[in-house]
Amino acid sequence: MAQHPIPVRITGNIFNVNSAGYDDTPGVTGSFTLRVHNQSGDWVDVNIDRAAGGVSSTGHIPNQSDGGFTETVAGYVNNQSKITRWRPGAFGIPGNGGGEVFFSLPPEAVTALIDLTVVG
Repeated sequence: MAQHPIPVRITGNIFNVNSAGYDDTPGVTGSFTLRVHNQSGDWVDVNIDRAAGGVSSTGHIPNQSDGGFTETVAGYVNNQSKITRWRPGAFGIPGNGGGEVFFSLPPEAVTALIDLTVVG
């Protein structure tokens, strides 16, 4: 069992990536988990847009709460994925805040976890 970091590229200042890693242990059923801690001051909805696989969403996570989801890792391997967040902005209209996290899992990834905090 070997743990490896997932290279991430962050734009803006609304996300802190606490950890991002994958395991390449053969024979393990693959899963990808996104864990989100909301410290933004309002509810958030965090989405992952996979270039070839659609969008997955956490649904509304209240301020000072945690959320996330687990899916099969196959939808993330060799896909450029983008994490965005939506929360109320001006006049209560949800906006993405201009921050994003980009990542791609290598073909040897069997399980993966990204743990992040939304701060803005």
